[in-house]
Amino acid sequence: MNPFNNWSDADVAQFNARRQPAEAAPADAVADESDLHEQVRAECARHGWVCLMGRMDKRTGRNVGELDCTVVTDHGEVYFAELKAKGGKLTTEQRGMIAWLVKLGANARVIYSINEFREFTK
Repeated sequence: MNPFNNWSDADVAQFNARRQPAEAAPADAVADESDLHEQVRAECARHGWVCLMGRMDKRTGRNVGELDCTVVTDHGEVYFAELKAKGGKLTTEQRGMIAWLVKLGANARVIYSINEFREFTK
């Protein structure tokens, strides 16, 4: 009996995400994640984009692995971002969620700086 026969696509994405090496933070990565949250909010407001963010003081109660930020631009593009400070680590569930979203063709990634966010949403 093969135990993998009962795996969902999400299970496979999480399994594959655990096997990925950790992503190195860029030189301009923020030291405090809350600063990056504020910078992203301000950047979205400047463009008139919708920016949906959860609370930083609690884990999400909606979906395991849910990313920090969902942005909808004025052109209808949707971006999913997990915001991290230098040294911040993704959970296995977050890695799995990013892998799953990318597999579905979505724009999803980890963001360490406002410059990286600007490049991502360009």
